[in-house]
Amino acid sequence: MNDISIIEQMLERHEIKTRDDFMNAVKETFQEIALLSLYRAGFFEKACFYGGTALRLLYGLDRFSEDLDFSLMQNDEKYDVERYFPKIIKEFIAFGANVAVLKKIKLSDSGIETAFLTANAESLVLILKNRKFLELAKKIDSKQKIKIKIEVDKKPPLKFETESKTLILPVTFHITAMTLPDLYAGKMHAVLFRSWGNRVKGRDWYDFEWYVKKGALLNLEHLKERMIMSGDWKKEDNFDADIFKNLMTAKIDSLDIKSAKKEVEPFIKNADILNSWSKEYFKTLTGLVRFKN
Repeated sequence: MNDISIIEQMLERHEIKTRDDFMNAVKETFQEIALLSLYRAGFFEKACFYGGTALRLLYGLDRFSEDLDFSLMQNDEKYDVERYFPKIIKEFIAFGANVAVLKKIKLSDSGIETAFLTANAESLVLILKNRKFLELAKKIDSKQKIKIKIEVDKKPPLKFETESKTLILPVTFHITAMTLPDLYAGKMHAVLFRSWGNRVKGRDWYDFEWYVKKGALLNLEHLKERMIMSGDWKKEDNFDADIFKNLMTAKIDSLDIKSAKKEVEPFIKNADILNSWSKEYFKTLTGLVRFKN
């Protein structure tokens, strides 16, 4: 089996009916190839995978996610993600795809290293043979880019645990990821304190619902550590399940449900599942949150 057929095999795992379905599937395939390249480069000796894409690829979250988020396992202000760019590019070339990886230059050091992996959408025509995929690829605007943001937190909040997880495509490989209770904590920090201007990130609330329905345990210790690092909580102040629920209730009271639904719709297959969303529903979910001892 050649490399191009492996890419198509990866695309075949997805239910692809529309151009958007196709582009989401392509982005996820590229995410997995990028993860493989990082694994082969030894990236996961120092860093772990977290965020929405980790939740989807490793734990079965049923929505698409755009970014690849990583955290160092120990603080290292001198860490430079750029050292891995040649390995990423080489891996994609081996699969017949040409990509560029560029580091974002920041005026201030936030502790987050950011890079963008990009490819011209029109180049998909050159690496696909399947007629269905080719027809979809030809419908894409030639100026459109496949774009994946890569972020590495080099000064992360600690008090989290990791575990080894396995992906089987494009080949079988192992990556280091945050455990589910710590991923949960990261998501709840985003729900409570993410700054998105006047916009609402519905994906955060979708993920919150997913965690509760799954019966996942929330690591309050790691959540508090994140809140302290972001300046949203004082280290000496108490933080427990009741305080968390009070914070959630206040956040829900100010939530624009309509905007939250609109934001998440492009990332899910069936928008009808959002019909249950309301402030009372999210308060009910808050009451069902389980905590790690």
